[in-house]
Amino acid sequence: MDILAQSIGEEMRRAGLDEPRRLQREDKAPMFRLLPAGTQQDRPVAVPPAFRPNATEEDYWLRVGPEEVVAWGKGPAGLFYAGQTLCQLLRANRSPEDRIACLVIEDWPSLRWRCFQDDMTRGPSTKLPSLQRSIQLGAYLKHNLWTYYMEYQYAFRKHPDIGPPDGSLRPEELKALVEFAKKYYTEVLGNQQSFGHFGWILRHEKYAPLRETSDVLTPVREETYRLLDDLYSEVCPLLPFEMFNVCCDETWGLGKGPSKALADKIGVGGVYVQHIRRLHAILRDKYKKRMMMWGDIILQHPDQLEQIPKDVIMLTWGYGPAENFEHQIIPFRKAGYEFFVCPGISNWSRILPDFDVAMKNIQNFVRDGAKHGALGMINTDWEDDGEALQGYRWHGHAWGGECAWNAGATRPEDFQRRIGAVLFGERGDHFGQAITLLAQTHRLPGMDGMSNRRFWQNDFPPARQAAAIRRSADRLLALVRPAIQHLQSCQKEATVNADLLDSFLHGARRMELVGQRMLDGLEAAQVYEKAVAAPAGSVQEKVALLEKVEEIVRRSRDAHQALGQEFARLWLADCKPYALDWTMKRYEQMVRWYDELLNKLAEAKKQLQAGRALPSAESLGLVLPPKDSRRTRPHRIEPQPLEPESVWLVPEASDRLGLRIGAGQADRRELPVQIDLSLPEGLADRAVRAFALSAGSPKPAPPAEASAGSAMREIPAQLDPSPDNPGQVRLSMLLPGPIGKGQSVAIWVYLGLPGRREASDRPVDKTTTQANSAGPSPTGEPPPGRSASSSTADPAETADPYLSGVRTYPAPEGGVWLENSQVRILLGPEGAHIYRWELKGRGGRDMTYPGQSGWAGFSDLGEPNRSARHQLQRLAGGPALVQYRAVDPQGLEKTISLFAGTSWVEVILSEPVRYYWDFDDPKNFAADGPTPGQYLFSNGQTGAVGRQADGVHAQVAAAGVHWAIKFNPQKLALGMVSPETPVMMKVAPGGGAGGVGIEQSPLAGHFVTFAGLLQQEPKDLMDSLRKTLDFGHPPEIVLYALQRKP
Repeated sequence: MDILAQSIGEEMRRAGLDEPRRLQREDKAPMFRLLPAGTQQDRPVAVPPAFRPNATEEDYWLRVGPEEVVAWGKGPAGLFYAGQTLCQLLRANRSPEDRIACLVIEDWPSLRWRCFQDDMTRGPSTKLPSLQRSIQLGAYLKHNLWTYYMEYQYAFRKHPDIGPPDGSLRPEELKALVEFAKKYYTEVLGNQQSFGHFGWILRHEKYAPLRETSDVLTPVREETYRLLDDLYSEVCPLLPFEMFNVCCDETWGLGKGPSKALADKIGVGGVYVQHIRRLHAILRDKYKKRMMMWGDIILQHPDQLEQIPKDVIMLTWGYGPAENFEHQIIPFRKAGYEFFVCPGISNWSRILPDFDVAMKNIQNFVRDGAKHGALGMINTDWEDDGEALQGYRWHGHAWGGECAWNAGATRPEDFQRRIGAVLFGERGDHFGQAITLLAQTHRLPGMDGMSNRRFWQNDFPPARQAAAIRRSADRLLALVRPAIQHLQSCQKEATVNADLLDSFLHGARRMELVGQRMLDGLEAAQVYEKAVAAPAGSVQEKVALLEKVEEIVRRSRDAHQALGQEFARLWLADCKPYALDWTMKRYEQMVRWYDELLNKLAEAKKQLQAGRALPSAESLGLVLPPKDSRRTRPHRIEPQPLEPESVWLVPEASDRLGLRIGAGQADRRELPVQIDLSLPEGLADRAVRAFALSAGSPKPAPPAEASAGSAMREIPAQLDPSPDNPGQVRLSMLLPGPIGKGQSVAIWVYLGLPGRREASDRPVDKTTTQANSAGPSPTGEPPPGRSASSSTADPAETADPYLSGVRTYPAPEGGVWLENSQVRILLGPEGAHIYRWELKGRGGRDMTYPGQSGWAGFSDLGEPNRSARHQLQRLAGGPALVQYRAVDPQGLEKTISLFAGTSWVEVILSEPVRYYWDFDDPKNFAADGPTPGQYLFSNGQTGAVGRQADGVHAQVAAAGVHWAIKFNPQKLALGMVSPETPVMMKVAPGGGAGGVGIEQSPLAGHFVTFAGLLQQEPKDLMDSLRKTLDFGHPPEIVLYALQRKP
């Protein structure tokens, strides 16, 4: 009762109230009574209330009356929790007159064990005072069990080489923590990884013989069990609590090392269970502990589940925002195992926790666990990359305590409104408002889920278009800056725990710096370009502009340095020094980059003052080559027309424009060319025709001779308003090719033809086709005379499939059709998915997985984009190019392009992603389908496509590749290209496992999907697409002067 009296007294003093007289009696039940100072002590005590049937020791009653507060507990723990509720009322529910409402509360927990975790083995090793504070605060939030996660950061006396001396939990600290926790009715649950995640120990040569893989213990060496017994022997005797967690999760590679022969005989599941039974016997027989284990691996071997002893407690875990977790619970319940549910606070590898995901995950997992009789909850904290602070875990742990006590019945919005007052004593709800804003940042396009790696991505040098950078940064800052203001207001009002807010503020300021860094880098590059463009003689003007650039760079440098210093302060306040340098080296590296840039700028200024020209922004590293868009400006502009004496091919044209397209350092086939032009009034809105002449060919011949097989060839071309440069038009063409490396093609574009070019930038409900093609029918079906499997023009009428053009027309439910001579595709507003991809050469066969919702179809970005309804805006309507821009509610833009005559579609994202999939029909290539296929990656990795029945286990991955393709003997193929960026690409049989895509990949934002019939070897096709469409190595474009018809 001393701890209880102390905590109530402190809370009343914090509230500015007089500490009341406390009376206590325990003749009938644990109870306490608070009376105002000066009140008669012999006042009668209320009769203890009746507790509910089957009440536990943690049940309590609390009565607040006008003249007294009385609490009863079914047991001492119940009375303790009554006191914690009173403290919360005093802290968070006082009226302006410093009163709390009169009320009666009967309360009890939904789960017997309510546990929260501290990951103490990924770098941060919490100091004892901070651990004790965690126990105290956890108990205030009605947790009664605390655990740690341990791989190697423990000071083992028998194995002193395992734990780092400046970052290990010491036995005397663990013993002291156990004693401290008892005062707060909290048990300490021991933990030791005992199978997978053993790499930190196995890296020592001493333990090398125990490797199954670099990260997994081998179960076929007796020395493995002697080592584990040694580790248990130093921890288990210090822990009175009956349970002990051996983990044994994520044993990737088991059965591929020394245990392979055994696995071949009894199966990988059998090997796993044999190891589990050995650990169970050690803990039961030697240490009298009831074993706990993570349940992920045994769920992959359900036939082996019954071989695990029934007294083992299963820890079923999952950290996603699923609506339901029963599929991870029911197998254990039906098999007769007691179990804990184990959600997570989503703090790992993130700038701040993903609060929305954590809240949904914890609530739903705990709700389902309580429904099916869970023994308890372990709310997990993981600090995978070592870049973690302690304070910002408390939002998730507070929510975990709430859900475990109330079976997940509390509404998140109610919790958000109250939590700032409960944790910090603020009068308002600033903390909840800040969390609500910060949670949204994880869904922003281009922010990589607010991962730590996003912060370390040096995007000061702009590598995208200015408008895209501003949109991305402004979206972020619009959320983060108000959140910072709310956190600061909460900190000013806080009566307790104000220091915990420092870590929330640090994370929010890191997010703010990401956005500000993008804007600063853009401004610095623009100011520098202005200095370069200034007249040669205006040295002073150039110097002033350079000094402005230096100021911007130094500001960003200093902001990174300050955040690093604050990180070190917050770390050392809670944790031992070990592993701090992991993160500090990254801050130092970032600061060095800025210092090097400042040195380059200083040298440039010195050279300028010496009379030399300024170096390019690219050479300084102040800008990077763009990777997110096709080059739309010429490399060179010539003042004279191209071969003005050559034959005028289109008599009705009033003008023509010449271009020369050089292949550059790569062979090109089906080469898109897009150039933004400023044309005189009367030309920009007229139809055009274009003709290409190969290098070394004779002078242009009349159009009748410009066929697909001649040197002079008509190519599809069109004009549309430029989406990037108002007032200009964009000329789009498709050069069928081939254009050999180092060769060039001359092009004449004839302008001012009769008939107006149609405006393109309109929503799909107003979409029409080009003037030279038939319009859509009211139902969204192909226009009369055109079937779904036919070309946009009759092949008999048009020998050249590229001149058949491409067009678009409405589809039902807000979708649109895009159609050329090779394919017809359906673009839907949900997720901007390509829901159908019909092949003309196969009678309209659809390549996509059937369905028009969820993940079905191509161009899937995962949630939340997957289910979001996009606005579809037509940018180009044919005949050379149909292009749509699809915008989701978060502002992510997906630009989808289909050119005339091609069997591929290009997708450009405004923000790069790590997940992008095309889901195809398993009938295309699956091993258990009618036409089994092969896969091939750009690195040469090849093999048979897996079975649909094996699901995601049939996925095959390759890292650092640019493309993947799968194909069958019937020449059907599906491939994906990431032209600029090496990615983690995967191939699967189709259906829910995926077709071709990237996942857990380096960021990429430019994708090309080929789906059609092979006309060449798969490798040649994919290499050609990659080289042709690589934005980083564009074709060389020379623009000649406009020529008026003679």
